[in-house]
Amino acid sequence: MEVTGLAVGISVLPRVGFRKPCIGYAFQSGLSQSRGKRLKWALGGKVSRNEQVDNFEKLVQQLYNFIPPEEKSQSYEGLESTAWVQGIRQMLTKIEEGIKSGSTKPSVLRINGPVGFGKTVLCAHIVRYLSGALDTPVAHFFFTSDHVSREDPFSALRSWQCQVAAKSKDAFECIHHVWENDSSERASRQALVNIFNEIATAVLGCVFIADGLDECSQLGNGDASVARFLRDIMNAVEGTDVKLLLVSRDEPEIREALEENKDILSEYKIGKDDVEADTAASSQSVVDKKLSNKSQDLRSAISEAMAVRCQDQFLWIKMQEEFLRNEMSKKRLHEVVENMPPGLHHLYYHNWNRIVNMSDWDRDRTFVLLRLTLFTFRPLTVYTVTEAVLITQFQELDPDEYPERVKDKYIRTEVIGLCGPLLEVHDHPQHPSPRNRTLHIPHFSVRQYLVENLPAPAWMQANDVLNKKYESLHHTAIARACVQYLSLPQIWEKDGQPCLCVGAFLVYATHNWMHHARLGLMDPSLLELSKGFLLQDKAQFKSLIN
Repeated sequence: MEVTGLAVGISVLPRVGFRKPCIGYAFQSGLSQSRGKRLKWALGGKVSRNEQVDNFEKLVQQLYNFIPPEEKSQSYEGLESTAWVQGIRQMLTKIEEGIKSGSTKPSVLRINGPVGFGKTVLCAHIVRYLSGALDTPVAHFFFTSDHVSREDPFSALRSWQCQVAAKSKDAFECIHHVWENDSSERASRQALVNIFNEIATAVLGCVFIADGLDECSQLGNGDASVARFLRDIMNAVEGTDVKLLLVSRDEPEIREALEENKDILSEYKIGKDDVEADTAASSQSVVDKKLSNKSQDLRSAISEAMAVRCQDQFLWIKMQEEFLRNEMSKKRLHEVVENMPPGLHHLYYHNWNRIVNMSDWDRDRTFVLLRLTLFTFRPLTVYTVTEAVLITQFQELDPDEYPERVKDKYIRTEVIGLCGPLLEVHDHPQHPSPRNRTLHIPHFSVRQYLVENLPAPAWMQANDVLNKKYESLHHTAIARACVQYLSLPQIWEKDGQPCLCVGAFLVYATHNWMHHARLGLMDPSLLELSKGFLLQDKAQFKSLIN
């Protein structure tokens, strides 16, 4: 342990515990000004200091068309109050000391650990701490399985460059120089790597942090794979003093790519000893909150039992807390905890088995809800999913099938009650109405489990399902639902809509049905539906064009 993290100054790592929040990086700025005005700062034009800074940010975004902001909470609130933060602070101090040690060589620290051990929240603390402690740029990127960045790990380079350029004129000049000599609208992956090398050379002491590389869709093969990304950035930092921190699960493709540069690589594996005391503290915190009117002895007993069954996985505790209720008797609480499946894999299996044994109607509805949450290109609102489920289940929109109200009770019984804890519903930051809440998969490991187990729709021919990628089957199903929806006459009626929900799925289906179709199979029923919809004399197609 004493040699772990040597390159960044970590000699002893204390016990720390972590939970995984929804964390993302968002860089937003408008592009309303003309190109000439935006270039004034970079070319030496005389404008006010405020305009210089403003134009600086806008130019950087234009140059590289940075990835859109993630629809995720940016808040770190609540992390400081947990019992294990002091241990994290000790680790952060060690990292800071290593970075400030004055080494002129690049170094890489790889932190890895099993699923549910809270790696992302550790990474979030490191980002926050180092951003305040260092004078040199600290750039970060958090990959998530429900964001488009998972298809291209080189998205991290765009974000890193944006963040460093916002703090360093030298970095901005590197980007601007390449942009002036490149006619393409969007920088190629190779251009991004070259710029990364130039920035790492021009701006001393840069720290680049990435979390969740294991959540990318391609790990080992292809130009957009994680292995290719890691090899490219490791080559790019050669001869610089860059510090890289990479946090993920211990996937073989990631390990093999990094071990090609063992001389600059340090590693720390998060294990049971690191989190055991902290999962116990986390369990106690959850029980105290959920069972506040119970005796201290009962809360302690329940907490200890959950800490044993969680198998040191914070995510397990989070997913099980909904089953603890103040109104339960002492005997009932003990029974509930004793029946909780141990560890995440058993938890997923237990809930999947519950879904499979539902009535046909509930099971089919649950499968559709999970499919629409897993494979759509953005999180859908409850309002939108309600209509998408109807068209998928019934191939029509019957007014009598719509819920009377999309309120908390509807979400609790018809969404979470069917899918939980394999699906979560998040509040919309701008629109607090229940119907505007969005559906999410709570963790990448849940996504992996569902992708492997969610069955293809019954209407698909058996020979289409054999030897096919699971994701392509579900994209085909969603594409078919979109075309069926767009083919309905009442969707395009301006007046006399049969109920409040009609039109909720319209925007998504219009913009994404062809993308789903491209990622899916050439299914005969989808092909016939598409041909019928695209007939130029059809009123629905004319409405779509207009």
